[in-house]
Amino acid sequence: MKFILPYHITDEDYLAFNEHHIRYTAFGRKAVRNGRIGLIALCLIILCFFWFQHNDWFIFLFQCIAVGLVCLLETIFFPRSMMKFTRRKLKKGQKAGKELFSPRGELTVDFENGIIVDKTEKLTLEIPFSSVQQWHETDTAFYIYIQPQGGFILPYHDFFSSDDLRSFREIAQKTFSNNLSSESK
Repeated sequence: MKFILPYHITDEDYLAFNEHHIRYTAFGRKAVRNGRIGLIALCLIILCFFWFQHNDWFIFLFQCIAVGLVCLLETIFFPRSMMKFTRRKLKKGQKAGKELFSPRGELTVDFENGIIVDKTEKLTLEIPFSSVQQWHETDTAFYIYIQPQGGFILPYHDFFSSDDLRSFREIAQKTFSNNLSSESK
């Protein structure tokens, strides 16, 4: 079966993909972990700097508590900070008239031939199903990963009918689950 979707990725779709990515994929969780380690390392460097600046233990203790508290809060809320950064980047790009991604085109998922064809104004890509590393379904979209850090966003609103959506879901679950389980053996 072949699904041809003239798709339009909205800002909300893009942000939902990024939020899902940092929470539920190994690559996203690794980015969050590395960011947290970087924050802790930065706080330790700042404390070393304070150590060499003061001879007064009381002031140094106060600085340790303040930097430790800031570090703890930033470490806990690091994923939110990443999403705020993504939102700002998106808004800044919109003001400059730049698109961060290719939001318009036609995506063909051909289950009979085992390929995904992405056509935009500038480019046509043909990706075999063997390149699919992961696939996820959320409440609003399907995400087909062809790289650890990204892939295709198929929002539900791009499907013409609920029957198309249901058919795609059933075939995709069988196809991608079988392909991914056979590759892991």
